[in-house]
Amino acid sequence: MFKINLSKVAKRMIGLGAAAAMASAGIAGTAHADVFWGTSFYGSGYWGGAQLWKVNTSDGNVNVIKNYPSTTATLDGGGITSFSAIAQTPNGRLYVTVSTTKTSGDRADYLAELNSSNGAIDTYWNITNETSGAGIDSLIAAGNNMLYGIESPNSSGAGFVKINLSNGNFSSASVQGNAGPGAYWYSSGGMAMDPQTGVYYAAFSNASGSSSGYILNTINTTTGNGTTGSNTDINGMNGLAFTKNGTLWAGSFTNEDLYTINSLATGGNTFRYDLSTSLSGNITSLNNTPEAGTLGLLSIGVLALLLRPRRRMWRKKIT
Repeated sequence: MFKINLSKVAKRMIGLGAAAAMASAGIAGTAHADVFWGTSFYGSGYWGGAQLWKVNTSDGNVNVIKNYPSTTATLDGGGITSFSAIAQTPNGRLYVTVSTTKTSGDRADYLAELNSSNGAIDTYWNITNETSGAGIDSLIAAGNNMLYGIESPNSSGAGFVKINLSNGNFSSASVQGNAGPGAYWYSSGGMAMDPQTGVYYAAFSNASGSSSGYILNTINTTTGNGTTGSNTDINGMNGLAFTKNGTLWAGSFTNEDLYTINSLATGGNTFRYDLSTSLSGNITSLNNTPEAGTLGLLSIGVLALLLRPRRRMWRKKIT
């Protein structure tokens, strides 16, 4: 009969579990891979439809979920011409703002909930009290029951939008403030929240009007007002998303590229991936998904089991 030193085995497993957990969390120099939701135009040119996809930040691999050609995909009697913004709540509900042939140009005044597995439109609402000529072109979940967005352009700038999901009243949105001071054009190029600080950011074309420059404004979600931030040189920025470890990514409407923002203070950035061979058209939005890494969860579970207090076993002596 042989003996096993359980103490050494446990220590070995704890070491392996901790290493796996650290790798999953991006500790000790290991990059954490997030999966972003994204949307783009479908077909050649603009307003030919929408495309829904996911991209893995570790390798740039794109998984197209569904195409929505304007000739066959309809919403409220109009052909779908684009998805302007996308957001997923922590409980997994997926929302997009939609432009159709019933509206003018890029005015996205429909909110639709999509099936996150196959992209099917489960239901939709017409957001009726937007400013005339404006549409919601940036969207982010603020918990399970609230969406934040940017309504732009409107007469007073870029309005900060709150849509309450808990009361089921999607027909109206609360619009306040000007999120885009310093912007040349108030159409927003995306919105994201830094998970490390809780600060919200929104992108706008810069004051010079150059398509090669976008500013990153910080947004006060109480007042809806923005503060002019750093200037980037990303051409046609469209779509912002933070990874869980706090790295900001941006999409380009012009060339279907993804970038990381190296410094929120200066706007310095690095090219990461060219998605043009995977996407049907220009990027229109980007958003992070709350999917969790199964390896990290498994490691935590193993650690919890191994580190829990052990009960002392008593055996009755038989005489």
